[in-house]
Amino acid sequence: MFEFNKVSISKLFEEELYSLKTEEPSSDVSNADKKIALVANYAKDEFPKIEWDLLEKILKAAKVDMEQVAIFHAQTESFSFKSILEQTQSNRLIVFGLKPSSLGLNIRLGLYQLLTFRGCQILLADDLTTISKDVQRKTYLWRNLQKMFEL
Repeated sequence: MFEFNKVSISKLFEEELYSLKTEEPSSDVSNADKKIALVANYAKDEFPKIEWDLLEKILKAAKVDMEQVAIFHAQTESFSFKSILEQTQSNRLIVFGLKPSSLGLNIRLGLYQLLTFRGCQILLADDLTTISKDVQRKTYLWRNLQKMFEL
């Protein structure tokens, strides 16, 4: 039986056959102590003021300090459910305006339903712009946040 090592294999091939891309967690250590992960479908520097104000009001009503929240911006950052959990050690994830598949999750979850997956409570909601214009959606969100945060 033949035994190969890196040197002998490198002599057989001049070019790299496969480039394996590994997903590395972000170097942002400030997320490590966050209790809640939040994903919004906005660019990092382009979060609309009205939606930001609504988000602050929602979290304040749920008795969550913004210092406890790690915000991931879907339009300017690359991440997955797994990397979010690794970066934050969070057991709560709120997703505004995205489907589970955009986080690398192959699960069925409707809007405004709580699901516990791998020790993390997940809540999917419409984007903040839609929520800000619809009282019914605000009510759905609030009911599930009450369950999530045991209010």
